[in-house]
Amino acid sequence: MALAIVCAAAAAIVPTAASAASSWRLEQPAPPPGAPFSVPLGAPGDIRFAGPSRGLLSVEGNATIARGLFFYDGVRWRQLATVCGGPADTSRIAWSGPTEFWTITEPSRPRAGSGTALCHVKDGVVVGSYSTADSAADPYRQMVAAACNGPNDCWFAGGGAQDPLGQRVGGFHLHWDGSDLRTVYAPQGRGVSAITVFGGRFVESMFVGRSRENRTEPVDLARPELRGPRILHSIDAQGFRNEPFVAASRPGLPDDATELLAIDSDGVNLWAGGGGAASGPAAPEDGSVVRPPIAVRRFGDFWQEVALDESKFGPADLITAIAAMPGSDDAVAAVSTFADRRSTTAKARVARITP
Repeated sequence: MALAIVCAAAAAIVPTAASAASSWRLEQPAPPPGAPFSVPLGAPGDIRFAGPSRGLLSVEGNATIARGLFFYDGVRWRQLATVCGGPADTSRIAWSGPTEFWTITEPSRPRAGSGTALCHVKDGVVVGSYSTADSAADPYRQMVAAACNGPNDCWFAGGGAQDPLGQRVGGFHLHWDGSDLRTVYAPQGRGVSAITVFGGRFVESMFVGRSRENRTEPVDLARPELRGPRILHSIDAQGFRNEPFVAASRPGLPDDATELLAIDSDGVNLWAGGGGAASGPAAPEDGSVVRPPIAVRRFGDFWQEVALDESKFGPADLITAIAAMPGSDDAVAAVSTFADRRSTTAKARVARITP
C-alpha cells in the first residue's frame, strides 16, 4: 500500500511529489454577477460531476451570496439557481441523468427543517419539490445522503427514526421509483453517512449511532450485530442487508469505536472511509474516539480494510470524504479532525491511497 498526503492552506492546494505529472490547483467559483463584493460563497454542501463538463456545487451562502447551486460547464463555475440548496451539513446532490438531478434541501417557509425536503431538476427546470408538514401521518425525517441509479431509482437516507405512531422503526429512507416517493425504514437503525451505486445496487456507509454525533439515543436493531457494528449496508431488489464487514478490533478500544463517513464508486472499485466514532456510546462528549483513520475497499466479493501508514496521520484524523479514481484502483481522500470539521481556516489535506 502506498500513501501520499498533500497539505495546503485553505486558499491554495499544492502538487504532490508522488505524482509530478499531476497537480492540484485552486478552482474557486467566482461570485455571481451583481454581487457587491468578491467574497467566498459560503460553506460547500456537496459537489458532484456527471461528466467533465457537467458539475454541480451546492453552497450554504452567506450575507452576500444567496444559498443555492453552481454549475460547472468544463471552463468555469456559474450560478445555476438560488433554490434547491441548503445548509452544508445536509445539502446533497444526486445525478439521475445527463441533465437531471436531485438535491436534499430544506422546505419553503413556513415549514422548516434542514435536510427534510427534496428538489428535482430536469433540463434546467425544477420539476418537483417535496416536503411534508411535521404533523403529517408519514413525515419526512432529516436526510444526509443521496444517490440515483438512473431516473427511476433514487434513494435518500438519514438517521434512525420512527413514524408518529411508532409502528415503523429504523433507518429513515425515501425511495423514488420514477413516479412516486415512498418512505422506507431500514431494519437496522444506524444513521447513514453516505450512499453510492455499485454493481446495480446501492451501498451505504454508516455512523455507529442513530445519526451524526448522536451519542445518547439507543439504536433500534431488528437483528443483533455480532462482533461489532455493521457499518456498511446495501439495498437491492430484495431489500436491505448488512454487508459482510466489521472494522478490525484495536487494542484498548471497544467494538463500536469506528464509523464510516464517506463512500464512493467509479463502477469498478468501491471505497469507504472514516475513523474514530463521534456517535454511539463509545464517542466522547464533543469529540471522536482517538484512533487512526480507516479506509475500506471492496475487492472482488469481499471487503478489505486497507492498511494505512499511520505515521502519516494524527491520532484523531478522520477520512471525511473519499473518491474512487477512474482508471486505477486508487482512492483520493480528504483528511480532517473532528475539531476542524467546520473550520474555515484549517489547512486542506488530501491523501492518495493505493491498495
